[in-house]
Amino acid sequence: MLKKIAVFHLLFLANQYVFAQTTRNNYNARYELNDHIYHGAGQSYSDFQSYYNKMPKHHKPSMYMHYVSLKSLTSGTWSTTLKSNLASFGNDFVIPQIGVSMTVDGDPNQHYEDDVAIGKYDQQIDYLIEGLKELDRPVFLRIGYEFNGSAWNGYQASTYVASFKRITDKIRVANIEVATVWCFSADGDADFTSFYPGDSYVDWWAIDIFSAEGFTSTKTVAFMNSAHSASKPVMIGESTPRFVGADDDQDWDNWFKDYFNFIDNYPGIKASCYISWDWSNTPWPTWGNAIIGTNDLIRVLYTHHLRERSFFNAKSESETRKLFSPNDVIAPATPILNETEMNPAKPFLKWNTSNSVDTAHYIIYKNGSAIGTTSTNQFTDISAKAGQSFGLAVSAIDLAGNESPKSASYSFELSTTIIKNTNPNFEIDNSFWSLNTFEGAQASLSHSNKSATIRLDQSTGTNWHTQLVQATDIKAGNTYYIEIEAYASSSTTIEVVLQQNHSPYGLLIDQQPTLSETLTTIKTPIVTATTDDTMNIAIFLGQVSQGIDITISSIKLYEISESNTANNNTPIAIIPKENITVDTGELHLNGSSSFDSDGIINSYKWAQISGPNLAVTSGDSTPDFMINMNKEGIYIVRLTVTDDKGAIGTDEIEIKVTGNSTDIKPVALFTATPITGTAPLRVLLDASASSTPNDENLTYSWDLGNGNTATTVTTSATYTQVGEFIISLTVINEDGKSDSATKIIKVIDADTNCGYGTPILETLASINTQYTHINVLGEQGPDLSNITNFTINWSLENNGLYQFSMNTNNGNPNYWNNFLPKIRQKFNQPQPELTLTGTGIPGLDGSYWVTLDSDNFVMVSKTKNFTIYYSKTATTPNCNKQQVETSKTLYRKALMYPNPSRQDFILSLNNTKEVSRIDIYDVMGQKINTLYPLNDKNIQFGKNLLSGIYFINIVLNTKEIITLKAVKTE
Repeated sequence: MLKKIAVFHLLFLANQYVFAQTTRNNYNARYELNDHIYHGAGQSYSDFQSYYNKMPKHHKPSMYMHYVSLKSLTSGTWSTTLKSNLASFGNDFVIPQIGVSMTVDGDPNQHYEDDVAIGKYDQQIDYLIEGLKELDRPVFLRIGYEFNGSAWNGYQASTYVASFKRITDKIRVANIEVATVWCFSADGDADFTSFYPGDSYVDWWAIDIFSAEGFTSTKTVAFMNSAHSASKPVMIGESTPRFVGADDDQDWDNWFKDYFNFIDNYPGIKASCYISWDWSNTPWPTWGNAIIGTNDLIRVLYTHHLRERSFFNAKSESETRKLFSPNDVIAPATPILNETEMNPAKPFLKWNTSNSVDTAHYIIYKNGSAIGTTSTNQFTDISAKAGQSFGLAVSAIDLAGNESPKSASYSFELSTTIIKNTNPNFEIDNSFWSLNTFEGAQASLSHSNKSATIRLDQSTGTNWHTQLVQATDIKAGNTYYIEIEAYASSSTTIEVVLQQNHSPYGLLIDQQPTLSETLTTIKTPIVTATTDDTMNIAIFLGQVSQGIDITISSIKLYEISESNTANNNTPIAIIPKENITVDTGELHLNGSSSFDSDGIINSYKWAQISGPNLAVTSGDSTPDFMINMNKEGIYIVRLTVTDDKGAIGTDEIEIKVTGNSTDIKPVALFTATPITGTAPLRVLLDASASSTPNDENLTYSWDLGNGNTATTVTTSATYTQVGEFIISLTVINEDGKSDSATKIIKVIDADTNCGYGTPILETLASINTQYTHINVLGEQGPDLSNITNFTINWSLENNGLYQFSMNTNNGNPNYWNNFLPKIRQKFNQPQPELTLTGTGIPGLDGSYWVTLDSDNFVMVSKTKNFTIYYSKTATTPNCNKQQVETSKTLYRKALMYPNPSRQDFILSLNNTKEVSRIDIYDVMGQKINTLYPLNDKNIQFGKNLLSGIYFINIVLNTKEIITLKAVKTE
């Protein structure tokens, strides 16, 4: 009863918001709907799904937001996942709205539209067009969206216009279903006319708007009025209740009411896209939780307003297309199957193309249900499983939504073993394969002689940063293995994987073969899928050195049906030797006598499954195996063989080690803590890890390197002089056999200075940089020799640390290490610092002062005598006092008083000509005001500030930033 009352109350409130239906303007633009507004949402697939599911039936969104970086496109297959996502909404024909970037968001210095304009990225434009065509549906393309955002995009008017025209010209020549969209930002610069490519190049205008103030700002009003004067429909390309959210009743009045009023006030708005995101886990964490459905009142009012207005919600493809061309009612001809090029054992369909010039694409039906689309005259069913029987048919649909009758159905009966992936031999260029790069990696993909070649132009050292991939799916109970044929321009190791293409990105197959300059065939072990899943067949190449070419002749994923495995004979594993007795030392075993009566042995796996200790082994995945046992006892070794259908067989051998060898020696091991430090340095020594195979008594003899000796298992030594000291341990067993071990102790001068002026008196300036050179200065620092790069993204303006990560070349502790969950930082305060815990890198955990040395990031240990210096150059930095003086000199360029203050602050500048501007931020990182000093050395400000903490960023002409903290009291 309470639930019914609550729902009734919400509906009652919704009905209080009564408005007059606004008649929409119609401009007859490409894909414009008369009298309707596209209902759009985004801006990730998972969040769109959630939004889609929360919308009432018949009010699902018809437009989906997506983003593409033009520079990152390496093939036309970039849209494969997007196409799959769009198809997941079944009969609802969702139209993509895609933002194409020609910059790096937040880093205006990396804009490259000037290079696009002169043709340097024509290949990427071709990839873009190829992917757009593969979507088989109309697309709204926001080219260089938020063109006026000079602070974060950096576009220049003349080169932006030229790049927009170049992309549009190539799209028009390709004759694909794309409407070009020219997108303005309400938060950007006021000028938009100088960025306009012209009416003939622009189909739609668009505005991105986030703050409630933006709905009525003079910039917005001018833009909207100009759009109407140009007879162009307007799309709200991006919108979200920034700094307001959608999780409180009052948020309706604070943002949403103005949002819908804005749509009502401008009848030229014909599409609107809302970002239903919780921004707390993004680089903009202060924007709030904007997910529709978090608050019941917001949800009810929002859906109520969607119903009452003329929003166009998702419908079938035929219904949607008919709105574009309502007078065309003639369907295309029925496709005719080309059965001479088809095989019942392979899920490949081919047909003669339709004679209709306005055919949009073809629809594939499997046993009567639509499963996919294509704009070509052939289709491979990648969802088909080994051993399945089914029928495929095809129809044609034209641009006006008229669908032809289905073709005859062709029956398939697949073999119990099939090649699962498409274009495995690269017979049709590199189609269906995608080369993806991440974190600054650069690579190119080419095709010749039915093979693909990947060149590593920029390597990061991290395996997954460069990958050749193709999506597929797997079936629980079926077995899989990958076979590749490849070679390299010089010897190198690659990684072959079958990996989930979604979180948590689990690996079903993972093998790291070495390629030589000779064509090599590599076959992975057979694995069995435990659940149905979607996967990527991938070759990881990020660890390959730059300049090396990898040429691949084929990549085949074999699928073996569960029924085929059930009828398979088990392979026989054979270890020729019987149970044996040996002294300590090496023993070689061979499993090549193993066999399979109805197939072949696909893989070998040796393992020690019991014994007094873990022996040293080699050849674990080959027929030949070596085990080295140095301790008396019983060892059991197991050989597991897997056949070509995934069945396994095992054999075991028992090895008795007597320990009677006359060559048995003890092993000397000890720890020294610490091994470096300032004088006087006390070092604790422990030799309890020393051992002898027969558990005999040991005697210990220490030479401590400072003139002293010891004979106990544990001892200590103190070093009072600066220098290096050698500690030597000798252990002797009862037979007089001995072994020795040494360590070097370093004692340093306590006055050594690697502090770089820390703790600094100002906050840490914003930084978004990847460093490829890591230097550990001083003593007692961690070993970071396996770190290939370090990335930090800190924004003082937004008070957000968005990335703090390291990549390794050996996966220790991981290939990519995200330290955000392991860090506590105070970067937005004077004397900035951080603390790391649980990183998994020995010696890295601890507390540090932080600073910048020019554009290099510096961490100075607060408890030990070392500094970690992250640099973009190979030059080793010096530990000197220059940075201390530089920091103090920079700080002395400005003085602020009184502080704290109840009234005004006085900011005194030594030289106003050195200062570009002064930005004032609140404690949440929001910019409050910007001051320009002109010729006034003493600037008075702050009278109207509320009580609280503020940060004053003094931006110098040299791009250096002085940050002062101001406290306003009541």
